[in-house]
Amino acid sequence: MKYLTVLFIILFVSCKNEQTLKGTLHFKLVNLTSPDGMTQAEERKIIDMLDSVGNKTSNPSEELIVNYFKILQKNNILSSPFIRLKINEKETRQIFLSPNEYSKIKKYTLDYLINKNKKLELRLVVKKLDDSIYFSNQIINFEIIDGLTSSDK
Repeated sequence: MKYLTVLFIILFVSCKNEQTLKGTLHFKLVNLTSPDGMTQAEERKIIDMLDSVGNKTSNPSEELIVNYFKILQKNNILSSPFIRLKINEKETRQIFLSPNEYSKIKKYTLDYLINKNKKLELRLVVKKLDDSIYFSNQIINFEIIDGLTSSDK
């Protein structure tokens, strides 16, 4: 009975940051990095920048960017591809994906969806890594539906 209780606690703690999200693919026309992920050279530049900056940032916005990339590096997703998922009219989340999961939806580009007057609706399991950083290695399902795909600058 003791082992069953310990197992339950371990499962509960490991799953508490996971949730299922549903939304439509949203595109941002200007990105700091490519949604397809970084090349090894780009990743190396970011790592070198993080190493050189260390904890010496005095500018609050600079500190936010450095901390963001440190969290990505710590979770081994610095070079991972990502999507933006529009949850509702007010909320869009950036979600990093495993390369395998990203390959399932990569062909659904903004041009492709707009030309067909469609949206891509997704349901996936995500793990919250930080306030604004999410990761998924499980797309539960996706479906092309009628409607205008959302985007912004």
